[in-house]
Amino acid sequence: MDFELDDEQKLLRDTTRGLLDRSYDTEALVEVKATPRGWSEDVWRRLAETGLLGLGFADEDGGSGAGPVEVGLMMTELGRRLAPEPVLDAVLVPGAVIADVGSEAQRRKILPAVTGGGLLLAFAHAEPGLRWPAVDVSTRAVRQGDSWTITGAKNPVPHGDCADTLVVSASLPDGGVGLFLVDADAPGAIRTKYATHDGLRAAQIDFVDVAAEPLGDGADASDATVAIRASHVRAQAALCAEAVGAMAEALRLTTEYLRTRKQFGVPLASFQTLT
Repeated sequence: MDFELDDEQKLLRDTTRGLLDRSYDTEALVEVKATPRGWSEDVWRRLAETGLLGLGFADEDGGSGAGPVEVGLMMTELGRRLAPEPVLDAVLVPGAVIADVGSEAQRRKILPAVTGGGLLLAFAHAEPGLRWPAVDVSTRAVRQGDSWTITGAKNPVPHGDCADTLVVSASLPDGGVGLFLVDADAPGAIRTKYATHDGLRAAQIDFVDVAAEPLGDGADASDATVAIRASHVRAQAALCAEAVGAMAEALRLTTEYLRTRKQFGVPLASFQTLT
């Protein structure tokens, strides 16, 4: 098996790295994470213009049709720079769920706006007391004629503080767990925003009879357990790629320090216990 990157993949890696290197040094990163959103809308715009937000989505959904290797390369570079932009939480995870489960009309309406950087999504699945990656939820979906409402609490919702549209999981009347589209500012949806321990952002969102649109064709909501489990796998893979980037940069900085920092008149790297 060949693990070498081809020329296009190398170009993708270098383009992503260059964009982030120009955007962030340590001081700029600290300043951006201290803002209310915790990430840069200017960097987000450039990620969209470069086509990076569309990686992994089909051409007809506003993407470039790239695969998991390309998505992993992007996430590795985001991790290398510790970039706080919500590519995973606002694009990759909820966007892929819509691509998997959504109707053609839903995909055409939502995904091009997401990959273009104009629409922010969030996946509202986790609940208080629910251990990731569990699927069953206590949030309930109720059908009233041809319409649906949901009631329950979701927390944490990663980057749910700034989301425009939520993909919400809820238990169905006949069993199973369905997925619904909800306007984040819909009546009955109450957001409590907060900073996470790693300096990012999240929200608790409480729903009280909030109008919801089932993902998929028609007015029926079907069990989406398979799609939810697939979203967990994607999230884990992307987080691993991000961690690889962070570790690689930590190793580079440490190695550079050992080669340049001197003690007793010689570089630290000359001491066997450090090398």
